[in-house]
Amino acid sequence: MAIEMVFVSLAAVAAAPAVEPQCRNSVFEELIEEGLAVAPDGGKKLALPRPSMPEGASAAEQRKIIAELPGNRPYDDMVRNAIVAPFAMRIEEVENPAGDPLRRVDVWFIAYGRLPQFFDERQAASLVQWAATDKKSSVGAVLSADDLRRLSIVPAAGNRVREQFIFRQGVLFDRVRVGATYRVMTTLEPNAVVIAAVIDSRFNEDEKYPNYWQSIPESGEPAVRQKYVTAGAYCKVSPLLEPKGAIFVEQHFLFAEPQGWFRGAPLLRSKLPLAIQDSVRQLRRQLRTGADASSEPVEGK
Repeated sequence: MAIEMVFVSLAAVAAAPAVEPQCRNSVFEELIEEGLAVAPDGGKKLALPRPSMPEGASAAEQRKIIAELPGNRPYDDMVRNAIVAPFAMRIEEVENPAGDPLRRVDVWFIAYGRLPQFFDERQAASLVQWAATDKKSSVGAVLSADDLRRLSIVPAAGNRVREQFIFRQGVLFDRVRVGATYRVMTTLEPNAVVIAAVIDSRFNEDEKYPNYWQSIPESGEPAVRQKYVTAGAYCKVSPLLEPKGAIFVEQHFLFAEPQGWFRGAPLLRSKLPLAIQDSVRQLRRQLRTGADASSEPVEGK
C-alpha cells in the first residue's frame, strides 16, 4: 500500500554512473498514462498526476511552480537550505464505486545535493518503506535472482536503469497487517531521476512474498488474508536552475484503503503529515553527507 511507499529517504550516496543512452521508465509511464487498476477485475484504471515540474522549464517558470504549490508558502521559504524548511502536501480521498476506497497523496519539497545521489539501489527501497506504527513488525526484502526465476522474471539493469522487486510487510495501529511485492524501476535521465513503484500482481498468490492484508482482532489471532493489489507511486527529482544546488523533489501516491482496515476511521490520514515531515527532514540530513562541508548551513536556519 502507499503508506508502505511513502517518502524518499537516502540511505547512501552513489557515485555518478557512466553515460549511456537514455532509458525509459516503463513503470512511471504506465502510472501516468495507462493508470493503476483500481477495480477487482482490473477493468477500471486511474492515472497518477503528471509531474509538476516539466522538462526544460526556465528559472522563472520553476519559481512560479514552487510559489503556487498547495499551502502557498513564500518561494524564499520553500527553497531555504535548511533541514526544517517547509514542504507542500495534498491528501485527497478518491471515489471508487468499482472497488475499495482510494487515497491520493502528493508531496513537494526542496532539498540540496547532487542528482546522482538519488540513483542508489537503497533509494528505491525507501519508496516502499513502511511508516508502520509497530516498527518491530516491519520487514523488507529485495527479491533475489532465484526468487524472480521462479516466475520467469528478468529485471532490467544498466548504468542508467535499475529494476528491483521489493517485498514490504508491516502492522498499522495494531489493527491490520499488510504485505506486498513491488516492482520498482529507477532511471537516471539527462536532467532528472525517476523512481516508480507498483504492486506486482504476479505475486498475488505467492507463497513467500504474497500481496495481502489481514485484520488483527483483539484476540490476537489474525483473520483470513485478503488480496491487496492497488498501490502505485513515483518520485521525480529535478535540479533547479537557482538557487545553486537546489533540487525539486515531488512524490505522488495512489493506494486503496479497504473499509475493513479501520472501519472508516481516519487513522492513516491523521498520521501522514508528521510521517511526511520526518521523512523530508531525514532526506535532507542524509543528502548533506555528499555536500561540501563549507556549503552546509546550520540546521534550522
